[in-house]
Amino acid sequence: MTVEMRQHFTRLVILWLFSFSFAEHDTKKRLRPKSEPFFCCGPWYTELVQVFLISMRKTEHNVSGFTLIELLITIGILAVLATVTVLVMNPTELFAQARDSQRISDLGTLNKATLFYLGFASDTNLAGDQENCGGATCSCGGYFWATAPGAERGTQFTFSVVVTVDTATLREVNGTGWMPIDFTALADFGGSPLTVLPIDPTNSVSGTALEELVYKYRCNTDNGQHYEINANMESERYSQNGGRDVESNTKDGGNKDEVYEVGNIPGLSL
Repeated sequence: MTVEMRQHFTRLVILWLFSFSFAEHDTKKRLRPKSEPFFCCGPWYTELVQVFLISMRKTEHNVSGFTLIELLITIGILAVLATVTVLVMNPTELFAQARDSQRISDLGTLNKATLFYLGFASDTNLAGDQENCGGATCSCGGYFWATAPGAERGTQFTFSVVVTVDTATLREVNGTGWMPIDFTALADFGGSPLTVLPIDPTNSVSGTALEELVYKYRCNTDNGQHYEINANMESERYSQNGGRDVESNTKDGGNKDEVYEVGNIPGLSL
């Protein structure tokens, strides 16, 4: 019911209530029997109903929709609002932040799992038993592992060559994955803390070593069981000098400002 229809209906009700003052007489001043209610019949009631129905018909005829100009103006305003929203929110940066959040979470999970392995496994081996290092068993000295083939060492690691891991076993936790640690050796402590090895959300080796979006792992057993896991942040927010910078050495305790580093070696200097 429109506003005008409600107004007409209100007037009808007011007139109907006002008519009670004449409840004992009709328009010819004749006394009406009390058994014949005034509000249900008679000329007053008929005239009021006719006025109300005519008013409703007029109101219905006066109702109109949007004009073409109004629709075009509305569409234009919505387009401007959509453009402003995209510019302000910057969806590309938001997606990059979401991937960086996943990287931070993944490295935290890998770090905890490796520390658990070192603390409880009866026979620890951070380099595993992989034999794809030039036909020989891989060792911590001189090699590093990554979540994608062809990753570069750059300045992240010292004197290291990337180990080529079979993509079919890349995420295995039994020592054949991109991290050569056999987490299944923790069977006496509830089994592996990981079901699969996480990999970088983008997992791309495009660009330089500091632009590659992959996870990298290296170990050192010269003076104890030490390791380091790295990742590159791609969003402005989590990168060096960003609003929530995690790469700077003062933030992660590492020795490379351009990457996010976790591990157990002092200074994360692998």
